[in-house]
Amino acid sequence: MSRASRSSCSASSSRRSSPRSAYHRHRRHRNLDQTIDTAEILRTLVALDTTSHRSNLDLIRWMAAYLEGHGAKARLIHSDDGAKANLLATIGPDVAGGVVLSGHTDVVPVVDQDWDSDPFTLVERDGRFQGRGSADMKGFIAACLAAVPRWCRLNLRRPIHLAFSYDEEVGCFGVPRLIADLQARVQSPALAIIGEPTEMRIGLAHRGFYGHRTTFRGRPAHSSDPSSGISAIEPAALLVVELAKVRAHTVHAGQSHHRQCGPYRWRDCDQYRARLLRGAVGIPAAG
Repeated sequence: MSRASRSSCSASSSRRSSPRSAYHRHRRHRNLDQTIDTAEILRTLVALDTTSHRSNLDLIRWMAAYLEGHGAKARLIHSDDGAKANLLATIGPDVAGGVVLSGHTDVVPVVDQDWDSDPFTLVERDGRFQGRGSADMKGFIAACLAAVPRWCRLNLRRPIHLAFSYDEEVGCFGVPRLIADLQARVQSPALAIIGEPTEMRIGLAHRGFYGHRTTFRGRPAHSSDPSSGISAIEPAALLVVELAKVRAHTVHAGQSHHRQCGPYRWRDCDQYRARLLRGAVGIPAAG
């Protein structure tokens, strides 16, 4: 990707042309300068089934075609088997600073779930859009894409980077490649917004995890002299009890049902609204 003072990246092809064709059929009926409705984009994204065990290339190619249609190219970073891809696009100058808007394109399965409608058909009920991935997190991606036409017309002094990954729901397998590509091709951004559903509140931190393997070894003894032996079970049980105490303290999320962050890591979103993401259209979603 050349570093220029305009949007730059590269695109690749998909197994099928239907998403790209669908986008161009849709665009023929709209003015290029018109910001496409967020819900309309979301309807397309939800219809493209990107459950984690499936390929996401149809959706990625649709987004790449959409970005190219508004003058912003998108670079695709494929998985080893070529069945999935991340997308990285930049709008604005090739300078440090700016913001990364990031999300994942895969969704969780719908098997054995009681849906009142087709989970891959967006429907509106009681002021909310319902469909698999509408909240987590295709709604955010749709809002970003809806703002692209306006961003492309602005004389931005700092860039806006769109970074969308695959396989977040099953281990964040796409993110390392996306980060590596971003670091190699993009000058250091000032901040990143990860558009997870948080009821329009800003989480300043996210819990991580740490894995550690502990082995307890005892010493066997004959039943005639048990005091000469050492139990491996008792100290292991004590460790389990202590870990339970740590979990009870650290996993608490206050009054919020969002467990990514504790109650003191949230900030009200009003002071950030509109200034940074001017032109984006947020929508209420569930699913």
